[in-house]
Amino acid sequence: MADIHALIDQLASRGVAVLLASSSAEEVMRLSDRVIVVSAGRVVAEHDVSAITHDELVATALKGQAR
Repeated sequence: MADIHALIDQLASRGVAVLLASSSAEEVMRLSDRVIVVSAGRVVAEHDVSAITHDELVATALKGQAR
């Protein structure tokens, strides 16, 4: 995984947009500038990573699953 994380960091530093789909909140928080939470094919939340905590992201994802 370290290799793919390094590649994502390298691409993002060059201004390349990267779409990351992950169920790991830690991975999302580390590699993303923006987070869109999708549940059952619907967007349930959208945040800048700098404006949300890890716990808030997890809670948002879990609420989306409960819908």
